[in-house]
Amino acid sequence: MKRNITNWFKGHRVLRAVLPSAFALLLVAMVFIPYAQATITYLDVEGTYTVNTTVRARYLDGSRHPNLPGNTETLTITTQTDQVISSASLTMFGETVALTGLVGSGNNPWISLSGDDGNDTYLSINGRVRSRSGTATRITNGSITGYIISDGYKWDDSDTGTAATSTAAAYSGTYSCLLTQTADGGAEVLQLNHPINRIKLSSLDTMAAGNRGISFYFNLQDTKGPGLQIGLRFAPRGVLGTDLFSPISHVDITIAAYQSPYVGDGTWTKCTLTKDSAICFYYGNDPTDQTAFDGGTGGENYTLAEVEAAINAEAAMTAGGDSCSNWVLTAIYIDLWEAGARTCYVDNVQIDRYTYTLEPTEFCGAFKARKD
Repeated sequence: MKRNITNWFKGHRVLRAVLPSAFALLLVAMVFIPYAQATITYLDVEGTYTVNTTVRARYLDGSRHPNLPGNTETLTITTQTDQVISSASLTMFGETVALTGLVGSGNNPWISLSGDDGNDTYLSINGRVRSRSGTATRITNGSITGYIISDGYKWDDSDTGTAATSTAAAYSGTYSCLLTQTADGGAEVLQLNHPINRIKLSSLDTMAAGNRGISFYFNLQDTKGPGLQIGLRFAPRGVLGTDLFSPISHVDITIAAYQSPYVGDGTWTKCTLTKDSAICFYYGNDPTDQTAFDGGTGGENYTLAEVEAAINAEAAMTAGGDSCSNWVLTAIYIDLWEAGARTCYVDNVQIDRYTYTLEPTEFCGAFKARKD
């Protein structure tokens, strides 16, 4: 027997009155009353992470570029509000890249950050944050990609001078570094950090021109001088600091080969460092207790072949039985220092087997990190 809902309600006057009203109230509740929702939580990922990277690089024209050093880097996440990371940084290849981005919800979220160093380096990093008992402990499955407009960290410490990437002139390709000095003086610097090389400080004793040496091209403004200074940073293996006036174990050897009366002629000139290169002086800190030492500033006029013995003979070094002979090359500085308005382009920096042409480069690689 068929029954419709009207027949079913026959004889039930109360139900016929109440149930339709109940259905109407339920419909109103579904539309207008907010339903309960689980609270979304975001893992606190703020802190400092030690990052290990392996990064490959190539010039954008497809030619070979030295791999970027797979050193231990530092990722610092400073400010996080829910999923938004508004302040972070990655210390990479001796430079600091400012980053912002997002983190997912849950206990093991993905994180994505991107940014630049305000100069020539742009990068993105992604990875999976792992946690234990609600505390972030490490990052796995990390990837890093990016590009560099032109190799080298360019900086100055004067009021009006500059160090910048340029396309106005180049020894080869399109890009070079332009150093612009003023009457104020101070450092205008092209700095290459952690270049791939096998040069030890003792190598300076016999350094010669060739594919295992150090050279670059420069174009100093016509009739202007003095010219460039070249700095070589050596440090015990594993010491990564590259700040010019670092207080850690290191020595900076400066070759002032183009001092007055040297002036430029407005053409490209090759500088090649050899054991006979002069005038050389140095400043550093010994590895035992970081006592500062310096030499050559009193007019000793060292050559490169003489600085190893002079450094090892420093009282700060002999006091701890230290030796600089096996210290490795960790940075090169090419700079205009003395006052005097002039410009100088720098290009094609050779360090050991590789030449940095300062052309655009892309890089990619993997990383993992642990929270300190």
